[in-house]
Amino acid sequence: QETTDLLSTICTYGGLTISIHKTKATVVGKSADQKPFMESCPLNLNIGGNAIEQVCDFKYLGAIISGDGSMNKELSARKQKASEAFNVLNNIWRNRNIKKRCKDQNL
Repeated sequence: QETTDLLSTICTYGGLTISIHKTKATVVGKSADQKPFMESCPLNLNIGGNAIEQVCDFKYLGAIISGDGSMNKELSARKQKASEAFNVLNNIWRNRNIKKRCKDQNL
């Protein structure tokens, strides 16, 4: 909470505000014996008296941050995106009405 208060104070001096609606908090475990976020063990962080939502995992700059410290959800999401992109391209590669020269230029 001290770090959160300090961040809020510094932002205020700079004329910035922290959006409570966009701000999320999570606990990231670093070892097997550390437990990820559970509703029974909340962080209870707040900014200006407003509680910060605590979540198990969230997206930050397009990457999924998991509370258990694993990359499983991130890797699954990347595999899914790659599969979708490949399927779109596969339709183009197999289309016989598109000349090979056009296909090569677009790849």
